[in-house]
Amino acid sequence: MSLTTKLHADYVELINAKLDALPASSVEDFDTITTILKGFLEPKSEIPNMPADLKERIISFQEMYEQPEMYAAPEHQGSFRDIIVCQVKKKINEIEHLSKEEKLLFIEQQKIKRAQAEKVKAEMATHTPPAPGSEAHVVSDTAWLLELQQRFQQETGMPYPDTDTADLRALYEAALLNELSLAGAPLGLLNSLGAAAREFIFLNSARVIALMGAGVSLQTLLSLDPTMCRNVIRNAYWHSDRNGITNNGGIVGLIEAGVPFETVIALPNDLFHQVVKQSAQLNRLLGLGVFFDAVITLNQNKRDRLLDERYSSCDSVADLVQRWVPFLQIMGYEYQICERLMGCGYVIAKIIDLGISFDKIMSLEPEPRDCFLRLPPLKLLQQNISLQTILDFPPELQLLILENSEDLAKIIIAGVAFKEIIGLEVAKRELIIKHAKVIHAWLAIGISWDVINSLESNNLLESTLGFCRGWSSYYFGSPDLDRLPEQMKGKIKFNMI
Repeated sequence: MSLTTKLHADYVELINAKLDALPASSVEDFDTITTILKGFLEPKSEIPNMPADLKERIISFQEMYEQPEMYAAPEHQGSFRDIIVCQVKKKINEIEHLSKEEKLLFIEQQKIKRAQAEKVKAEMATHTPPAPGSEAHVVSDTAWLLELQQRFQQETGMPYPDTDTADLRALYEAALLNELSLAGAPLGLLNSLGAAAREFIFLNSARVIALMGAGVSLQTLLSLDPTMCRNVIRNAYWHSDRNGITNNGGIVGLIEAGVPFETVIALPNDLFHQVVKQSAQLNRLLGLGVFFDAVITLNQNKRDRLLDERYSSCDSVADLVQRWVPFLQIMGYEYQICERLMGCGYVIAKIIDLGISFDKIMSLEPEPRDCFLRLPPLKLLQQNISLQTILDFPPELQLLILENSEDLAKIIIAGVAFKEIIGLEVAKRELIIKHAKVIHAWLAIGISWDVINSLESNNLLESTLGFCRGWSSYYFGSPDLDRLPEQMKGKIKFNMI
């Protein structure tokens, strides 16, 4: 399962926070950090001598790479590791381009942060918490009840329920009435409601208050059809899956993004539910200047795909819009192309960040363009292989490279030059690129590129096909040696990553 844009951004933020926290107390420490990061992903690499605080941070970062299950779901652990590799490369590049003045400024900023942390730590160490049960620690029931009575009578003008006879239910309802009144709900209207409606309002008081805060009065809510009223209140806002933080989703979020409440409730039932379920992602598009009418008036197939809760289409399209690609241009393509852009927009956005324009991508010939959108070659392009370099090859080789770009990039990362692969005789080159995943597996278990390159094409084909049949064994750390040619068996180093 591919990562959503939000989850990808969360992972990047987490990894960058750990990298930014690597301490440097002198300009020379930056060279040490760069050296450590360059050797970070090498199998069984040893940590050199370094200050204790830096070593502690490096060990913590290594553990994050070696134990991705602590940070990511099983289906996302591979992507999580790929993001770590990418961010490490970026950090190395960033450090290598820092001037001496920038390094000294960074050191000074870290000193200030450490001093502030030590100050807070010292203050907390001298703090004596109040004894449990003291008035400074816990407000007594009597004081709390007196304050509630005074606020209720002062703000509503109504007598507070008799505390001698009122049960907890009455106290609870009185507190809710107080909150609703403060938000602008007429108490007379609330008291006149039937038991079922009153119960529903009380159970969803926070949502009702949120809607009133967005300018939707209680009278307006109660004037709706009962089913629509319940739907609106239930979908007032959405909670984030992380730490219960309310995001800008739901009807309140749509209103805050400039969509009139009357427009939302006038939507057909199916479209209403699509919009509110995808509202948090849709609001990001609206925040980038996309008109709500432009979304709901789309061709139904495109609109359904954009608002399908199984995908992150809105976020993907928003990533493109954020790179100055017009929303109507994206949605103006035929459905097949439009669907692919909605599926891989966040990757295309990263390719745009590398300096390749969206128009350049979409102006490709149909076959390479479709392949590009189906399998965006981001990792290959990140290895300084330009798009023009790929396009300069004959059409058959273009497609072969694009179809296998991700695994081809892994071979290049493993130390095999792209020019060396391209320079092979045609039959062997085609086999190497087509079976790039197997070649990468061989490199990972210690078989050198020289040994692989020394195989004749027929032997190479037989070996790769045989290894493919037992492919899953590689991932369990037990490559099927019987499927390898004799000259390769003695070259394996058992240092699985």
